[in-house]
Amino acid sequence: MTTNRNRSEESVMKMRSFEASDWDAFAGAEGWLDSMPLICEGEFEDGMGYTLVLAKNGGNLIADDEMAERGGYVLARELATVEEARAFADRLGQPKTKREFFFALFTSPQGSQ
Repeated sequence: MTTNRNRSEESVMKMRSFEASDWDAFAGAEGWLDSMPLICEGEFEDGMGYTLVLAKNGGNLIADDEMAERGGYVLARELATVEEARAFADRLGQPKTKREFFFALFTSPQGSQ
């Protein structure tokens, strides 16, 4: 994972709070008392797009790959506050590859491989 030191604006994920239309795809995301779940879209350096959701009940990474139809990859770790979720995203930075998400403890849903 990257650190906050000497990172450019490009290396930080632009997380935003859920909007009404985001619930259609991520109805299982659980918000915090003071905030909706967070979401961002990005692209790896190989051109593969992804969507990342961070919520009280963990995270979900949907990449444009074979796992997308199975729900993508999950972060099986509770994020107790929206500040903790933002700090997690800040530490992660702007991943250049899917592997960088895996190093951050994202895994395939159980029984999908």
